[in-house]
Amino acid sequence: MKEYIVALAALTLIAATGYKLRPQPEQADKPDEHPRPAAPVEVLYPQEPVAVYLAAPVFVPYDVPLSAELQQYTAAQCAAAEPPVPFEIALALMEHESGFQADALGYNRNGSEDHGLMQVNTCNHEWMADKLGLEDFLDPEQNIRAGVYLLSLHLENHPEDLHRALMAYQYGESGAQKKWQEGILQSDFSRAVISRAEELKGGPTYV
Repeated sequence: MKEYIVALAALTLIAATGYKLRPQPEQADKPDEHPRPAAPVEVLYPQEPVAVYLAAPVFVPYDVPLSAELQQYTAAQCAAAEPPVPFEIALALMEHESGFQADALGYNRNGSEDHGLMQVNTCNHEWMADKLGLEDFLDPEQNIRAGVYLLSLHLENHPEDLHRALMAYQYGESGAQKKWQEGILQSDFSRAVISRAEELKGGPTYV
């Protein structure tokens, strides 16, 4: 929680001073299954920095069945990610994947499982536990941290195509590559998440 508060304060300062969040140079300790581009990425969606969502003195959550505290935590994780993750995309993904149910479990044909709010697949649990210090992928905050981190990696790999980034989250990078080779450049999942995110941006909020 301390890291979250510090990140929130720093990002609010960034938004107030007009500086934009940009990805940092590639990290040598990233997992091989998520290769990073050679140069920093400049093109993101949406075009404005995600930190603007935290610029207001009082965070105003969306009218969705996720607590204001968890929404604010998600917003801070999205803004702190490198590259940043659009907050509405993360919320729309949660809604599509789990219906905002923190204890949601999905069972796949290959024997793997999807856990929690962002349905983080068990194939990612070991390396993400080591990388991020996570212990419980059904814990809402830990699951959000994992899901946002994973989505950020896919956004970095596919900075100019949100559909590809979401398909990589959905199928895994190798699974998505097979779809693209077949000429499938969007999925029902990617279209639904993007459409819902746009609805959220223009929809009601509550305090």
